[in-house]
Amino acid sequence: MHMVGFHWFDLFPLCTTVVIILIPLVIGFVWIRPDADMRGQPGWLWAVLTLPLSWLAILAYLVVRALVPPTTPR
Repeated sequence: MHMVGFHWFDLFPLCTTVVIILIPLVIGFVWIRPDADMRGQPGWLWAVLTLPLSWLAILAYLVVRALVPPTTPR
């Protein structure tokens, strides 16, 4: 017998999409891009890298940010 109505597990694909795709994009374009530009790095490149790499791009930026001293923007 098939139950009709709303099931909480129906939200799982939406929640997964938000966590894996949308949150990294927002972080990339709202925080990483301006922060990288301010530090003299190509902010647009870091932001665009969040499209295919998602959380890996954010992790890579945080590592590079910690290792490379800030310079004046170009």
